[in-house]
Amino acid sequence: MKFAVLVLVVTIVVGPFASADQTCREVRDDAEVLETVFRDLVFPRLKPGAVLLAETGAKPQFPATISQLEQQQAIIEKLDGQTQSDEREFRAAFVETPRGVDLEIGDQRKIPKEMVDNAYNREGCPLPEIQIEGVDLRRFRPSEIPSTSDFWGSLLEKYGTLGGLVFMALPAYSSDKTQAVVSYHRMHGPVGGMGETIYLRLVDGSWTIIWHATTFVS
Repeated sequence: MKFAVLVLVVTIVVGPFASADQTCREVRDDAEVLETVFRDLVFPRLKPGAVLLAETGAKPQFPATISQLEQQQAIIEKLDGQTQSDEREFRAAFVETPRGVDLEIGDQRKIPKEMVDNAYNREGCPLPEIQIEGVDLRRFRPSEIPSTSDFWGSLLEKYGTLGGLVFMALPAYSSDKTQAVVSYHRMHGPVGGMGETIYLRLVDGSWTIIWHATTFVS
């Protein structure tokens, strides 16, 4: 389990910087969307203590689509009684979400391809300042995470009691700016964490969470 979490940390840290041809223009609604998600979903699941929030947008993650789940199930059935070499094929089924396609998540949950592409295009851009009442929220650079097996202990030495380590992707919006999708990853210890994708809609002038789906648990 520790290995899985360390892989997650490396994945998040390696790609937090925007490419040279990327436009990191802040959108007016970014702060409100991120504050809504953090207040309603992220913070209630963290432990007491200071919360570290990465200052740049994380790589977006999306829940498995219907087609990916069908592919994974087919491989699971194939693996019944098969060799370890087939496990690599199973792991390969958990691939990065493709660009340029609508995501059919299930239960009438759908993420339009324009929003998927926009989410990837904002990876590594600076997150706006957000404020959550009653939360000791501190910003940090992803490169500050120690690349050691005891990375959590190193963070505790530097920051003291920690409620969690949070990486948030910048929101991606529909063309009419009435819908948004955002994902986050949180860790509350050396072997505990999870990620979610959240879909929001602008309702009576306020961003409202419509649905959220788990992308991973460790």
